[in-house]
Amino acid sequence: EVEHEDARTTYHPAARLALRAGHFDVPFSYGELVSSAETDFVQRPRVARQLGIGRRTGVDASYRAWNERVHLQGGIFRGQADAGAPEDWLAAARMTWASAARGIRHSVGFNAVYVRSGDTGRIRLGADVRLSRGPTFLTAELLAAPGAPAGPGHGAYVTTGYALTDAHLIRAQWDYVSGRDAFAPPRASSRSVIGVGCTLQLADPLRMEVDYLAPTTFDALVDGAILINLQVSL
Repeated sequence: EVEHEDARTTYHPAARLALRAGHFDVPFSYGELVSSAETDFVQRPRVARQLGIGRRTGVDASYRAWNERVHLQGGIFRGQADAGAPEDWLAAARMTWASAARGIRHSVGFNAVYVRSGDTGRIRLGADVRLSRGPTFLTAELLAAPGAPAGPGHGAYVTTGYALTDAHLIRAQWDYVSGRDAFAPPRASSRSVIGVGCTLQLADPLRMEVDYLAPTTFDALVDGAILINLQVSL
């Protein structure tokens, strides 16, 4: 069996319009859409991993308007048989608005997905915001799956960071998922997790990320996990 991640064809019938077909990320959840090389922490937030959609095979269209401040995306995708509940097909839409004022750059996103399974349908909703001013940034996202048949129905995360230099960054995160089946680390039964981390540019092509994640339970911070990621730019 051959597994693949992104395999798509893109066509630009106009300067601001793009049509895609293939296997790629469904336009839902900022935490999933951001490149793995640009995530704030080594791992993507738990809520994005649990309530996000991931990659599917399908077609979508995207359009940039208002001097490219507004980005509209929408598409239809084939379902996934081994999902939490078997999917026949799904439709997703996302809108992002980016701008800057008084030295603060901001990006606000809203997204929704409709999943069809047999005679029933389920919807997932989400909203996200990213603010940055100088060396400081803040990212927050909320995802919800009203009436989810099993597992978490909603979750959120907030990440903030400060760039000490162009090459070194410190950051902190709070990550919450409802339900008792949240992904580890650090523990499957922990609904809320806090984390701290840093990014170090060891050499021109080599970057290291170190994160510490711990559940906010009475077991305290000794029950956490350390994650290390090395990236080499070629």
